[in-house]
Amino acid sequence: MKSNYQTLLENLFEGVYYVDNKKKIKYWSNGAELITGYLSSEVMGKTCSQDILAHTTLDGVPLCTTGCLMRNTLATGSFYKAEAFLKHKDGHNVHVSLRITPMYNSNGEIVGATHIFTNNDAYFTIDTKETQTQHKTLYDIVTKLPNQHNLKMILQAKIEEYTRYQWTFATYIMEIDNFDKIEASYNEETRNLILSKIGSTLQNGVRPFDTMGRWSKNQFIAILVQVDDDEIELLGKRLMKQFSKTPIQVGLGELKFTLSVGATLIQPKDTPEDIANRAEKLKDYSLEKGGNRLTVKVEK
Repeated sequence: MKSNYQTLLENLFEGVYYVDNKKKIKYWSNGAELITGYLSSEVMGKTCSQDILAHTTLDGVPLCTTGCLMRNTLATGSFYKAEAFLKHKDGHNVHVSLRITPMYNSNGEIVGATHIFTNNDAYFTIDTKETQTQHKTLYDIVTKLPNQHNLKMILQAKIEEYTRYQWTFATYIMEIDNFDKIEASYNEETRNLILSKIGSTLQNGVRPFDTMGRWSKNQFIAILVQVDDDEIELLGKRLMKQFSKTPIQVGLGELKFTLSVGATLIQPKDTPEDIANRAEKLKDYSLEKGGNRLTVKVEK
């Protein structure tokens, strides 16, 4: 029987494959088959360095031999996003956007990596007033992430999934520590640039089937699916650690930030407002304790 994760992954338009720490392919999604032409049975157990997809930069430089992103992720735990070409089974190049994310075990050790890629040749945008208006209604204009209105709809959808299938999820409200100093030091254009880069960094820290959005001025929300009591703190701290280690480039210099976080699991009869209010109170407790902290429950 397929897990909820597998069912979810196999219904994505994106291609997804997973490699272990030896770079052997252990999972190959339906989307990966459609985009590359390779069936799962043709690639399972092979290493991604066997030149199956022969990734190159947009300038034609081979990535597997000159700067393998998968190898770097497995070695350092870094996240990568890039535009590249892959070689279809039939021989033609496919323009893809790709993202590589490290995977950890319960001890915090890197055990593999997930590669998600989108066929850019298959997508186009109809630039109409209607689509532009809809995008502005649902997405934050600065970070391009889901806005609060959109996030509340996503929470409602997750609640309905929980009611129907008992699919659990965790919600994290994250506030950028000491953001008032940024407001006092930079003009609006630079502040928006910083917020945009913060949003991208946070987005890179979650899985492809999770949600990252902007909740308010200096607050973001992550909605992580299939999370239980044993994982909510581990995943939150991992996200915080990755974020705090990633510098934000501003002009010729760089800034680093920390997060104050409140996290909560879905509970029976929750509404989006219940979840947000509970996470907000836990986040406020993290701030009261000095910031750079995750709170899942208030200490007595």
